[in-house]
Amino acid sequence: MSVRYLLDTNAVIALMRGNEELVRLFAETLESGGDFEYSVITQAEIAAGLHKYTDKSAILRFLGAVSFIEVTQDIARKTGDFRSRRLGAGYKNPKLPDALIMITAAEHGYTLVSNDTGMACVEELGGQLRRFED
Repeated sequence: MSVRYLLDTNAVIALMRGNEELVRLFAETLESGGDFEYSVITQAEIAAGLHKYTDKSAILRFLGAVSFIEVTQDIARKTGDFRSRRLGAGYKNPKLPDALIMITAAEHGYTLVSNDTGMACVEELGGQLRRFED
């Protein structure tokens, strides 16, 4: 079975900036028949930050070439349940967009690619995290 990765927003940005570790991971994964996707949440976060870039075309081409995953009602419900359980247990909650991305990765069997330390709780959900250096 090939490796499947879900890119967090910071991973998309780092990849677009030429992060060597991610460029290598991207190339090796595609060569071995693996897959990369991103969440519709990442799509919204990238769109919100496009005003910062003078050359938007490379980012838009990349997003157009990589598939994205929708947030379903089931993922939304599981995200709410996850955040409620964590609050009830006295833990700090991840931000809602981060929680949606983590649940999406875990539910679809993707390894989440992120350098956000808060994303480590994806492992509580049965998912995996692939950290990278920025």
